[in-house]
Amino acid sequence: MITIKDIARHANVSPATVSRVLNGKAWVSEEKRRAVNEWITRLGYKPNQVAQTLVGTRSFLLGVVITDVSNPFFADIVKLLQQEAFLSGYAIVLCHTNAAEDIERQQVDSLIRRQVDGVVIVPCRAESPGIRKLRQAEIPTVVVTQQHPELDSVCVDHNAGGAMVAAHLLSAGHTRLAYFGKKQDAKFNGFRREAAANGVSPDRIPCVKVDYDSVETIDVESTVRRFFDSEEGRQTPGVFALNDFVALAALNTAAEYRRRTPGDLSVVGFDNTYLARIHRPSLTSVAQPLQEMAHRAIELLRRRLAGQGDNEPNLTLLQPRVVVRRSSSREAGTDSEYSLEDTAELPNGATRSTGEGN
Repeated sequence: MITIKDIARHANVSPATVSRVLNGKAWVSEEKRRAVNEWITRLGYKPNQVAQTLVGTRSFLLGVVITDVSNPFFADIVKLLQQEAFLSGYAIVLCHTNAAEDIERQQVDSLIRRQVDGVVIVPCRAESPGIRKLRQAEIPTVVVTQQHPELDSVCVDHNAGGAMVAAHLLSAGHTRLAYFGKKQDAKFNGFRREAAANGVSPDRIPCVKVDYDSVETIDVESTVRRFFDSEEGRQTPGVFALNDFVALAALNTAAEYRRRTPGDLSVVGFDNTYLARIHRPSLTSVAQPLQEMAHRAIELLRRRLAGQGDNEPNLTLLQPRVVVRRSSSREAGTDSEYSLEDTAELPNGATRSTGEGN
């Protein structure tokens, strides 16, 4: 059985130094830390987590707080976070808030009582009570899918995603566009700016307000019907929605108005969930690099727990891509997927777009 003394002997350090590395203490040089971690891996050492927990060093638990467990997008994030946490020796405690601040606060209280080592959270808002409690408790915290000014954050550039969607719809010849979501959405800002850069007045791009908290509370059909009943809605062939659920609701409602997709109407969603692939017609959607998001989030927590880095919040901004499917492509035949970021020739003459500068 491999012991701490074996690691110390091979790494040419003291057993106390190995213990400090295992417990995430900051006062170990980077050179010694690398040597210890190398020999831990080479010798296959497995720390006694029960003993370490009993002496109060680590719980080896990470809290994961999300707003909507019924949304496949968040389900995928949780699965990947769990995988990444396991590779770093942690288990996760999952909390679902249903986008309610009082539930988020209660769940965070529970995680603090469990003495989790760190938390990955999709907060209800930047300064929610749950976020304030985590900061007061000084628990290492990483915000995912959003950007927080005072906490480590891992998110996707929604401005760039919106710009890519606008470029795609404009390349299909759609000059009358609409967004289903909220005016303050970064996706909408990028969408409008890209359209404006191509000669479409931002005033001609309405934002059809959709209040989306979770799958259980979504009621977008009536909003979509009001839009399609209006003169503006009847003349708008290009629709971008804040997520796949809203986009699919738009597709299904449009069918009631005998608006063909593709043909009369092009619809693009966001998140590229499995629903986008299995719906008919399949849905064009903005894909986020979830594997990298999960990896970066757990890595940031690991570094914080090891005392590495400075006290400044770290922002990791990842780039999205657009996967083009039948809901916005008039090409005949079976569905095909294209990435606007790496495909030179696309359906409807779409071209590469990175959303830079948005």
